Amino acid sequence: MKETDSHKRGHNYYVLDKFQMKILQSDWTARNEFMIIYEMMHNGLVWSDITIDSKSSDDLFFHFYQYIYNFQLSGKDNLEGLGE
Repeated sequence: MKETDSHKRGHNYYVLDKFQMKILQSDWTARNEFMIIYEMMHNGLVWSDITIDSKSSDDLFFHFYQYIYNFQLSGKDNLEGLGE
């Protein structure tokens, strides 16, 4: 592959971790969103049995019903500005 001025073989790069992206709330990662659904599938709606990072059972409960169950997206009618 030929090098160009804007692309060199030895340039610095980093791999994006898609699970660290913010999707619905700025303090919830894609991994958190995935894990809440995964844990619910395995534990049901027993919030005290679900642990995701440092989120409390109240955090999980309110996040699930606000963003996943009701799909209310904080009153927004589109995805613009989410995860900021």
